[in-house]
Amino acid sequence: MITSSRHSHKDFLKSQAVIRKRKKRMIRALTIRAVFLVVFIGIIVGIFWIPQLAISKVVVVGASDASGEKVKMVEDDIVQILGGTYFGIFPKKDFILYPKKEIMRSILKKYPEIGVVSMGTERLSTLNVRLTERAPAALWCQEGNCYVMDAGAFVYALEPRGGASSTSTPGASASNAINKNLLQIYGGASTTEELIGKQVITPELFSDILAVSAQLSSSSLPVENVTVAGSGQYIFKIEHNGRLLFSDKKPFKQSFEDLLSAYHSPVFSKSAAFQYIDVRFGNKVFYRLGTGTGSEESSTGSVASTTLVLPLSGTTFGASSYKASSTATSSTKSRE
Repeated sequence: MITSSRHSHKDFLKSQAVIRKRKKRMIRALTIRAVFLVVFIGIIVGIFWIPQLAISKVVVVGASDASGEKVKMVEDDIVQILGGTYFGIFPKKDFILYPKKEIMRSILKKYPEIGVVSMGTERLSTLNVRLTERAPAALWCQEGNCYVMDAGAFVYALEPRGGASSTSTPGASASNAINKNLLQIYGGASTTEELIGKQVITPELFSDILAVSAQLSSSSLPVENVTVAGSGQYIFKIEHNGRLLFSDKKPFKQSFEDLLSAYHSPVFSKSAAFQYIDVRFGNKVFYRLGTGTGSEESSTGSVASTTLVLPLSGTTFGASSYKASSTATSSTKSRE
């Protein structure tokens, strides 16, 4: 019994020694692997820090300012971004790792007049950046200022005072405007919110306004300005003539077709002068001929007007296909 116990104790000690040796070998192997991993990572990081692989020059083109000040500002902004690192380890100036999306977002946010940013490297060390500026499509006038909009209804610049109209009053002079040929849109509720960098109306609605304005101008009804009157009402002021009343509750295309049908009818054959033509309500066209100030206010007061009932909205208007009747209109609801 005693001999058996001694053998068991020796076997136990021997097994413990084997376990300790295995642990030492495992620790040694893990240590070697860790050292190799650290060295490998160090080599990789070192490669990304090689000066020959770093972007050392930034070239920006496409900005329109003659002084080159904007180009210099954009270049400085990019150089500052490239001076950073990822997690404090990898350099952002490496020609492979440079943060393309971050640079684009930064430029577009800081310079709203820039619409597109494209870039690429040349010979590893040069970053070429091309800026495409937004093209002006119209002016949004509000709170005593006019703002330049692109075709997507994005406001990106303040029109200089003295250009376009520096007031929010429709019909103000735009003869000295830098963008005097742009359509002026007046409207929007009073707000202290900064408009630059935002869309003031939906791109779809803005596209409709531009399309109708162009079509009216090509139909001998040149648009002087457009007013957003609230509640989905839009007033197109015609040069040397009256106003056209549209509503977003009725498709602009249909309203335009109804307007042309009415305007080319015998009713307007004797005189093309009108105070207003209202195409907001179904296939009925309300109008008031002559000159004066009877514009949109006629829809809220008791003003004698004329109703022109079209046979079908958007159809060609014939000499015997309309019915005109004099009415007295006391409110907008009575027209519906």
